[in-house]
Amino acid sequence: MKIITIKDCYELRRKFLKYSETAEQHESIILLYFHIYMNEIIKEYEKAEGIADQSGARAMFRVILRIIGEDFSEYEEDPDENNS
Repeated sequence: MKIITIKDCYELRRKFLKYSETAEQHESIILLYFHIYMNEIIKEYEKAEGIADQSGARAMFRVILRIIGEDFSEYEEDPDENNS
């Protein structure tokens, strides 16, 4: 399963901002919400100097990648792993 780093989060934010530049006008409110949300999460990761909750980070990646129309399968959780 993919281990996410803060550097990965910066790259996700870069992709998100690039997508936002040409997004449809009707998407602006939801994009603003997720931009604020992502920035707050990244600040928390920076403050903690790492990402302890990998499952939560993968969830954020799945949501953001889905919004911008990119493949998020690499960040899907393995249900069998949670039942161990």
